[in-house]
Amino acid sequence: MRLISDATWKTGDPGLQFHDLINEMNCCKSDECVATNPCAEYLAQNETSCNLSSVNLMKFYDQEKGIFMIDDFVHVCWIMSTAMDVWIDEASYPTEKIEKATKTFRTIGLGYTNLGSLIMSAGWAYDSDAAREAASAITSLMTAIAYRRSTNHCSFLPPFSKWEENKKSMIEVLKTHLSSSKEIEKIHSTHKL
Repeated sequence: MRLISDATWKTGDPGLQFHDLINEMNCCKSDECVATNPCAEYLAQNETSCNLSSVNLMKFYDQEKGIFMIDDFVHVCWIMSTAMDVWIDEASYPTEKIEKATKTFRTIGLGYTNLGSLIMSAGWAYDSDAAREAASAITSLMTAIAYRRSTNHCSFLPPFSKWEENKKSMIEVLKTHLSSSKEIEKIHSTHKL
């Protein structure tokens, strides 16, 4: 363990993963998560893929008013989630196995950039409670938007093909996210994000 830790500290590789915790938060427990891509922003079932897309957080921060424009952020995340889901069917894949698994689970890689700039612009220390709470709230909100968009999408198209066998685990993970997202209003009023 010490050798792995030292190598990770010196080079960034190999990445160290905690299998039990990763699979505790696995939304699709029909298939185990055993690895990530090298940067670990994509963690999902074997032989799947997703396109990554990032929303620039600074586009939603009004520096004059010192506020994060939540409604605009929600709108952009909604549109991006929709576009990324459509792209699953239009993309090309390196193997038929990856194409089939990707279309089975329909994962998207919605993320954000410029968190550090947002934290500095808000006047918070990088490792402050306010900065950590803001990062947590933004991440939770983005995740909730993507899941909500997916639910809305299923009102006129069928859900991903392994939905029924993963319904329970998906709901358990979403409940965890819900408890985090309830902090958004508190953070918004306390730290003027």
